[in-house]
Amino acid sequence: MTASDVVSAAIPIALSAWRPRFAVMNWYAIFAIYFLIWVVSAFILLPFGIRTPDETGEVLVKGQADSAPSNFRPGRVAFRATILSAIIFGLYYVNYVQGWVTLDMLPGYPRTH
Repeated sequence: MTASDVVSAAIPIALSAWRPRFAVMNWYAIFAIYFLIWVVSAFILLPFGIRTPDETGEVLVKGQADSAPSNFRPGRVAFRATILSAIIFGLYYVNYVQGWVTLDMLPGYPRTH
């Protein structure tokens, strides 16, 4: 047995110690699920912090709706959506790995065991 045989046999063993011992989600799935959660979070957070011209004391422009926001800040909405979606996705991913809640635990789904 040569030194290269020993090294080539030891590399897979060493790398297997670095592999996670739990379910790993595909990167495409991670991105897709995070993006969907982010979009839903952004729509949920849109009405928070918005003020109408009546509340801010601004004069309405001709043709402007009374309910049109006068202080819309898309950057703030995006930042808040990013924070909220990171928390929600983190909980989702930990549940995916740990299996806290599975479909078998929900009523109406058949048992798969």
